[in-house]
Amino acid sequence: MLRKYAMRISVNKRWKLKTVAVCLAVVCVVAARVAMPGQSPSKQPPDPALATLGGGLISSTAVGHDVGGMVAYAFARLYPETSRGVMLLEAPVPGLDSWEEVKARWHIRFHQTPDLPEQLLAGREAIYIRHFLDDRNIFSDADVARYAKSYAAPEHLRALLEMYRAIPANEKFNAAQRSTIGVPLVLAPGENSPFERLMPRLAEDLRAHGCANVKLEIIKNSVHYVVNEQPETVAELIQRYARQEVSQDAYV
Repeated sequence: MLRKYAMRISVNKRWKLKTVAVCLAVVCVVAARVAMPGQSPSKQPPDPALATLGGGLISSTAVGHDVGGMVAYAFARLYPETSRGVMLLEAPVPGLDSWEEVKARWHIRFHQTPDLPEQLLAGREAIYIRHFLDDRNIFSDADVARYAKSYAAPEHLRALLEMYRAIPANEKFNAAQRSTIGVPLVLAPGENSPFERLMPRLAEDLRAHGCANVKLEIIKNSVHYVVNEQPETVAELIQRYARQEVSQDAYV
């Protein structure tokens, strides 16, 4: 399940993170520790899913926006010993009580419908993307054109939709997780986002499911696309928590 989600995150995610990546150029060196071949502290062969996500990770701080946040949470659940910390940017968690309000939204059900979305969206990718990226002060026509080109290939569009179709498996996985984990988990919604009022409920859901270290941070002057809207603020937030987590890491 984790591998399925991870492999379907679009290349467009990398593009929108470019500003934050520049801001994090220094802290990234210490935000994740990677074992080169033969250097892993474990005598066991590297886990295939870890290899898929970067290969031989010893410890890492995982940050994900929206569906990426769902991946980050699943990673922490599957590999708590590898997770130094997790930050969910504008991300709900399928399968928990607070998810019921989110899953009723029209676009989730539309994307999960078999085959029909591919037929309706083919050749109309720019119209579709502009509907969601409607703030022209944040997303230029050139941005939308770049995203539309990325999704123009049928297999790319299907990959986008399959992320939503895989959510039921994610719901079952998350609902079943009850073990206690101490991985620091930060929920970071946009101040003006509908998710902002949902986050206290999600925090309680996570605590009820065994997450012992949950914190809430509000990203000011932003809605959903916090990385695009407030890249410096997001970078500072990641740096602050990553440094705290590094200082507590026994390997450092």
